[in-house]
Amino acid sequence: PGWMWLDADKVVAAALHDLARGRSLSIPDPRYKALMGMVKVTPNALLGGITSRTGRKYGPQ
Repeated sequence: PGWMWLDADKVVAAALHDLARGRSLSIPDPRYKALMGMVKVTPNALLGGITSRTGRKYGPQ
């Protein structure tokens, strides 16, 4: 979906900033930080169903 796309320049700037701070993982946007937080607390069975449906909806046609 369109709201998930990020500007490439901002992603690169965030990654370089995190690299300079010694971080090996860079999550460039608050939207993705919130999603990663939800993923950590979501049961695996539920997460598998969500990703499967989402992949079928937005994946290659």
